[in-house]
Amino acid sequence: MSIAQYLLDKWNGLTPATDKAQYLDKLHSGGVWTVEFDKVDGTPAIMDVTLDPSIVPPTPVVAGAPAKPLREEKDHLIHAYSPDRAGWRSFTVANVKAFYPKR
Repeated sequence: MSIAQYLLDKWNGLTPATDKAQYLDKLHSGGVWTVEFDKVDGTPAIMDVTLDPSIVPPTPVVAGAPAKPLREEKDHLIHAYSPDRAGWRSFTVANVKAFYPKR
């Protein structure tokens, strides 16, 4: 990690040891965030994500049935909407290398 990235993460209150709750707070706070992480297979990835209700499309209601979660929640994963990929994606919290507001 570069010194610039370290300082940016520190300014945003995030470190590689940041827990899931802190990432979720940032994602719900508004706007789009960029996450740099290693995929499960070890390859690096960069993705823009959000949980901002003004950006995330509404969940469709089928025949008046109550909405159910799209995926089962797991402690080690974060599920977030990726506006540039127009879909829900997930990443492993422990594999996050950088997390910052999209510029």
